[in-house]
Amino acid sequence: MIDGKRPDPDIVHPIAGYDNEIYVKPTITDPNIVVGEFTYIADAEFESHVTHHYQWLGDKLIIGKYCQIAAGVEFMMNGANHQLNAVSTYPFFTLEGWDMAPPERADLPFKGDTIVGNDVWIGQNALILPGVHIGDGAIIGAGSVVGSDVDPYTIVAGDPARQIRKRFDDELVALLLQFKWWDKSIDEVNALIPLLTSSDLEKVRKELKALNNTGITYRREQEADHRAVEELIRESFWNVYRPGCSEHYVIHVLRDDPAFVPELDIVMELDGRLIGQNLFMKTVINADDGRTVNVLTMGPICITPELKRKGYGKQLLDYSLEQAAAMGFGAVLFEGNIGFYGNCGFDYASRFGIRYHDLPEDADASFFLCKELIPGYLDGITGVYQTPQGYYVDDADVEEFDKSFPPKTKLKLPGQLF
Repeated sequence: MIDGKRPDPDIVHPIAGYDNEIYVKPTITDPNIVVGEFTYIADAEFESHVTHHYQWLGDKLIIGKYCQIAAGVEFMMNGANHQLNAVSTYPFFTLEGWDMAPPERADLPFKGDTIVGNDVWIGQNALILPGVHIGDGAIIGAGSVVGSDVDPYTIVAGDPARQIRKRFDDELVALLLQFKWWDKSIDEVNALIPLLTSSDLEKVRKELKALNNTGITYRREQEADHRAVEELIRESFWNVYRPGCSEHYVIHVLRDDPAFVPELDIVMELDGRLIGQNLFMKTVINADDGRTVNVLTMGPICITPELKRKGYGKQLLDYSLEQAAAMGFGAVLFEGNIGFYGNCGFDYASRFGIRYHDLPEDADASFFLCKELIPGYLDGITGVYQTPQGYYVDDADVEEFDKSFPPKTKLKLPGQLF
């Protein structure tokens, strides 16, 4: 390393004799601000750039590693919002002399935590609004007002910020998200600098494939994949839970559902061959205190039958959960077997105080599982989970859709649920 000096994430001033660029993490005093190692800002301090951040609201600002934050950037938090569901928006409770207690949090527009991924460049004087999720490798143009989520490796700019372009194609983005160079050790990152700073993207692509060294790649499903994915799901689920299956029709319907998350519609390939698939849907918990808590649900998820029980399913699940977390989603709830999903960090949803809709209190809920993607996301929350309506399909529609596939024999087998 240059001059024998080793990069130190715990120092404040990474440039000797220059005070207006600091590593942020060692300066943080607010417990609701979390910043990763080697993220810097072009200023002498950071916390004044986080505005309207009140402890009683409890929202967090979470920023990943190796982010580059220019001068004048502001992170506006949820405390900036005024009550919208009353006749007046005037905040009497904040000002001396007025006879008003603070409103319930459910009465305030609450957008949730603000989350910035890793290796994100935020340009000068950009404004990040409450609850925004910015993916790994994104670039925010100078002066932008960012009020909606930003996909990984996407450039946005303007007021309001709009997508300018994707930085790389889907395959290279998937390789980068799989590699996660920012999680490597200092020595590993130092050795990777020639790769990380290369403009020869085909060389980068080749080296990342070798470094990932599994033959496995992940990418977003494309329209051209739809039929192949439906065939894969049909083969994987046929006669498993019922004679025949409905899951291939479910995904056909879910792709057009407003709760569908296209960024998390993931296919898995082994040496270029489609072997697995997973998807996520947005849904909510109706909390007992009146709040609506945004969460995800998942599936169908599958691996081609001949590769089941060989570890590919866990790899697919781990990767897709990492992508959901990188987008800033706080928790995933769905129906599954704790024997498998427990290995990926899922637990019984009842242990989080979350109940399954329409299920009697004394009924067995061991099928209903939960995993926090943001630690503590469900702290203090109890309530009822809602399954997205898109999962409810008509048997007659399933039968009609299945006629477009090669015939298969339906069997009633032990252990089927339906």
